[in-house]
Amino acid sequence: MMIPQSEQSASTMSQIQSSPSRLPVSLARQMYALGESRMGCCIFTLHFGDGTRESYCAGNLIDFPKMPIGKSVRVVVAITPNEGDEIDGLDTHEYHWCLFGAQPRQSVIQHLAHAFRFR
Repeated sequence: MMIPQSEQSASTMSQIQSSPSRLPVSLARQMYALGESRMGCCIFTLHFGDGTRESYCAGNLIDFPKMPIGKSVRVVVAITPNEGDEIDGLDTHEYHWCLFGAQPRQSVIQHLAHAFRFR
């Protein structure tokens, strides 16, 4: 089976850890709480500790914004959702999905039914 480049098989992963390029969760949640600015698009402005701002126009995943030269997500102090330049705003980094799952847990009824089943 051929896996597209934008997908990764969970079996190829050896470790999962937080990314230093990820926007602080508390800031991303502010945008996600309001939803899309328009269909398929989130427009927002990031505020940096030195008083500067940067506009963004991105898809629905805003966690990994491209930073202006000399800035990092560590110096982002605030986000203003639904405000920004949708034409000249920055975008987010390309990302890849890695989906995995586990067997669902049995309910109490299923567990009891299995335990009392005659063999």
